[in-house]
Amino acid sequence: MKYVLTLWCVTLAATLGGCDKAKVSDNSIQTVREPEVIEVAGQPQVVIVDVRKPEDFASGHLPGAINIYLPQIREGDPSLSSAKRIIVYSGGWTDPLSPAAAKKLMALGYQNVYEFKGGIEVWTAAGHPLTSSAAPTAGRPETSGQ
Repeated sequence: MKYVLTLWCVTLAATLGGCDKAKVSDNSIQTVREPEVIEVAGQPQVVIVDVRKPEDFASGHLPGAINIYLPQIREGDPSLSSAKRIIVYSGGWTDPLSPAAAKKLMALGYQNVYEFKGGIEVWTAAGHPLTSSAAPTAGRPETSGQ
């Protein structure tokens, strides 16, 4: 009986150990609006992440943003590991990339992850410019293309 109880406790602990990641859902996503993005942009330890494809990023992105395409989001990314706040965005209101990225980052253990709902669409509708200047891709050195 003692063996069965011990086995049950070990199984329960192993099952509950993975529960935090299972709790990440659409309801877990905190959002920010355009005025808050403007307020925190450029602050130390705030990272704004464009989660679109690199070619979309190159055609225009929020000033100061880095590019981490959704499938490339990894645990321990040096561009994100020291961030106090991570803001992710994508192309627009119906683009599924930014909520998926926010959930993936939270599941990987990143804290203070926010989604800028509407992303590029909201930014440009508010009259803010996009930049197409080269920016380093997260976790990888910038290349000059020469």
